[in-house]
Amino acid sequence: MAKKFVSAISNGRWWIKLLLSLVFLVVFLLFVNWLLKFLTNHGQNLPVPKVKGLVYEEAVKLLNENELEYVIFDSVYVPKAQKNEIIEQNPAPGSKVKKHRKIYLTINARAVPMVKMPDLTDVNLREAISKLQGVGLEAGTITTVPDISTDLVLDWSVDGKKIKPVSELPKGTRVDLKISKGEKGAETFPMPDLAGLTLDEAKIELSLSGLNLGTVTYDAGVTDKTTAVIYRQSPDEGFGVYTGKEIDLFLKQE
Repeated sequence: MAKKFVSAISNGRWWIKLLLSLVFLVVFLLFVNWLLKFLTNHGQNLPVPKVKGLVYEEAVKLLNENELEYVIFDSVYVPKAQKNEIIEQNPAPGSKVKKHRKIYLTINARAVPMVKMPDLTDVNLREAISKLQGVGLEAGTITTVPDISTDLVLDWSVDGKKIKPVSELPKGTRVDLKISKGEKGAETFPMPDLAGLTLDEAKIELSLSGLNLGTVTYDAGVTDKTTAVIYRQSPDEGFGVYTGKEIDLFLKQE
């Protein structure tokens, strides 16, 4: 049989030669495909662990344990975050990657940058808050004092100490403001609705309205305070309040 097959090939049956060539080609391609999968760890993808929120040392340890590499991609300053805390990561947690994949990290800066105090003299409250936020400062406690003017900044301080314009302050510093309330006393305005906001979002709304944060109460079921939302406030929405009024908030887990 073998002799007939060889004889057929030698007798010029080209189609048999072509068939053998195709068989050899398919076998070769299958071998190459298998080799590539072997060399690239095909099918061995691993989920990226969550390192966002961890400090640098903890993040590095976790990435090493998962046989992943890392690169410090950027450095930013976030006042509420810890020094050397991982602010962002790429790829995101849970993404499927191969071993030794580089994970790009954004880390919270070690040194607190300094910013210049803006001049808030005779500036209205909303503009003053905008100026503070524009340079990276925050509005602190707001108090009102009798004056011929209304809703203008009369003075400002940090921890009871007066601060001159252009003085340098650590970014994120809370600046307390004294606002004029007119000779007849502070005028009232409707209490804004804070329902459904997180505490950080509510702080912004209160600040823009010239109100202060009072007591914050979390329900027993709250497991993550950063995502808890407001379901009750005191005074209630629409109630007449005045600049500098303290607002109590109650939060629950969604």
